Amino acid sequence: KFTPIWKEAIVHILFWLLVLIVFYALFIQQGGGLEATGLFVIFYMPITMTATYVTGLFLIPNYLLKGRVFFFLLYYSYAIIGTVYLFALVSMGIFWIYTEIDLAKMPAIGLNISFLTLSLCVVVFLGNACFLLKYWWQERESRLQLALDQRETELEFLKGQLNPHFLLNTLNNLYALSLKKSDEAPELILTLSGLLNYML
Repeated sequence: KFTPIWKEAIVHILFWLLVLIVFYALFIQQGGGLEATGLFVIFYMPITMTATYVTGLFLIPNYLLKGRVFFFLLYYSYAIIGTVYLFALVSMGIFWIYTEIDLAKMPAIGLNISFLTLSLCVVVFLGNACFLLKYWWQERESRLQLALDQRETELEFLKGQLNPHFLLNTLNNLYALSLKKSDEAPELILTLSGLLNYML
């Protein structure tokens, strides 16, 4: 049986494998050969993963979820701009390595910065949406557990508060009914029994 940490790790691995496959397919479709596409994907995946985890594990819980929206938007913008800048640097590096400074050899995907930026933003936003969903689910579970614990505490408190005056009055009424040999006595005994059973 998988622990929650293993389940989460498997979800992350599956998400990034899916992103890898989609990146590879889109980059090939944009005119890159297998070798160039492989080179781009190898360099872009760590950048995309870093941007996703920095924003999802640091910025969202420390700023957005704490109501510091202005700083979240500011730092989030910095993170995205920095990541796009890294993308541009990597594109230039791949240009130097792959083409030996011959622009004609550069794959079309390396020249399409807007496509690279859009693909980065889509993956980071999807990853952040998953993190937000996770945080929302954890908050929901925490609130439900808190409400359940509070209800159990209140029930235990009520069970511990059997009012002796109520019990004595009920027993006195039962005694008076039994002296009169009333037909209501057995019904009252059952009601009292059920009430004591519930409270104790």
